[in-house]
Amino acid sequence: MYDSDDDPIPTSDFDGQRPQRDIPFTVRRRINWGDSDTAEIAYTGSFIPIAIDALELWYEAVLGHTFYQLKQQNMGNPAVSLHFDFHAPIVVGERLDIAIFVEKLGRTSISHRFEMTKVGGPLVCTASFTAALVKDVNSSKIKAHPFPVEWRQRIEGYERECDLRQQGVVSRREVLDFWFGLPGTAERGQHRDIWFARQDAGGSEFDAEIGAKFAATMAAAAAGDLDHWAHSKDGTVALLILLDQFSRNVFRGTAQAFANDGKVLAFAKRGVEAGWLEELDQLVAKFFVLPFTHSEDLADQEQGVALAENLRDTENGEKSYEAAVKHRDIIAEYGRFPHRNKAMGRSNTPEEEVYLEDPEAGF
Repeated sequence: MYDSDDDPIPTSDFDGQRPQRDIPFTVRRRINWGDSDTAEIAYTGSFIPIAIDALELWYEAVLGHTFYQLKQQNMGNPAVSLHFDFHAPIVVGERLDIAIFVEKLGRTSISHRFEMTKVGGPLVCTASFTAALVKDVNSSKIKAHPFPVEWRQRIEGYERECDLRQQGVVSRREVLDFWFGLPGTAERGQHRDIWFARQDAGGSEFDAEIGAKFAATMAAAAAGDLDHWAHSKDGTVALLILLDQFSRNVFRGTAQAFANDGKVLAFAKRGVEAGWLEELDQLVAKFFVLPFTHSEDLADQEQGVALAENLRDTENGEKSYEAAVKHRDIIAEYGRFPHRNKAMGRSNTPEEEVYLEDPEAGF
């Protein structure tokens, strides 16, 4: 439904070792007999290969290269320092979640921090690992090599996303899965009436659920802390949902419901100009149209109608087109949406007073 190629964590099955979480990157591993001593407790030395195996998956996920692939490119990342602190035992058969963080990114070196936690139990081990990036590993003149710009950008993006998780901000994937349905479910990829339900038709409960789950993420998006999401299609869709849809749910009937309309319209315009509407699933593409129909500028409304017309032959496309025309016609007649006046602290004109007497006025 949406593209993840530009995420800090690209989509991959990692040879069947799908990470438990994307941010922070977390690998779940069972403690096996070979990891333990005769008391069936994982022994100190076993944690080194456990950490390095998890780190290789991180390299593949974030940078797109395994350690072996680095070697094929005549590059490597030898260890400079490695430190472990042990906090609790873990035994054979128990599972370990290894979460990986970036502590420091230097010019030619990188330091990672590991937090290894028993599933359903305590913190087992913390570790730090510093490695250098080198080239010419197949010669006798191995030398330090600066991290390529693209790699540095990916690592910095990963650091930024980890910091956001600490602030309670969820991932773009969680936003999209909540709105469009979880992969493998019947609602995935289907229009959902609850998206546009009035408060007396289930909307109130839906509004409350959104506020409880996404308040911190909405605030971060409004503050510009998630603007980097707009570099990818799915990140932009998540921003459209947060700023154009969630805002209207959570702040229904207040000026704050419309506070991000200018910002989200800019994201939508960028996506349209990039040709993303032709590349995205048609259901998702419709959410690029809505910011145009929410604008109080007639030129934006005309563009919204044109975009909606291109989607008329899709599921609910005719209904969406009719709604776009209705929005455009209101702006053409009044220059603004009269039903927003009360929330915005604006006085009604006599013509708007007549319009608002209709119980069906507004959206």
